[in-house]
Amino acid sequence: MNGIRRSLALAVVVIVAAACSPAVTPSPSGTAAAASPGASSPGASPSAPAPASATPSEAAATPCEIVATEGPLRSDRLIGVSVVSGDSADLVLFRFGPSAPTSTNQPIGRLEPASPPFTMDPSDLPLEVPGSRFVRVRFSGLILYDEAGTPTFTGPDRLDPAGGAAVRAVVKEGEFEGVSSWLIGFDGAGCATVGIGDASTTVIRVEVVPSS
Repeated sequence: MNGIRRSLALAVVVIVAAACSPAVTPSPSGTAAAASPGASSPGASPSAPAPASATPSEAAATPCEIVATEGPLRSDRLIGVSVVSGDSADLVLFRFGPSAPTSTNQPIGRLEPASPPFTMDPSDLPLEVPGSRFVRVRFSGLILYDEAGTPTFTGPDRLDPAGGAAVRAVVKEGEFEGVSSWLIGFDGAGCATVGIGDASTTVIRVEVVPSS
């Protein structure tokens, strides 16, 4: 946990790598369950053909689990978001201002899997997010308005990049009482992991890598 919290304090590198090779998931007992040689399904004819086995590409497309992770942020002011699309990877960049956390207000960043249907917070209106899989990036303990009452976030509330590797949309889910929540919709059966980013920046970096 200490390593995770330290990495998030610098920057989040989330690698959503679509299946590049088949994954083997052990059963809870540590051994794969197998049918008994003499067992048959109720009502099945002895001469009925066996179901076709999954092709290597189908087996490789089994989605990996996205594990929820959270940790402290280096700034309490989210000021922008952008997407850098590429042929081999897409980057979603959440940019923070220079304001540093105080001893009484430590902002937290959290990455977690998400599933539709989605609604906007706090209105509860329907929110459409394209993609086959989804990740929620949630920042809490933020300063949403400066001393003059001006919003600290000046970026777009929605991005729909075209022609990228995997990311289909980045959409603000809600912004209320110091919390800013975002949804990233992407295609591909990928995994999400957290690593150490560039310590000299205040950018949360979400990297989405498609299948090879």
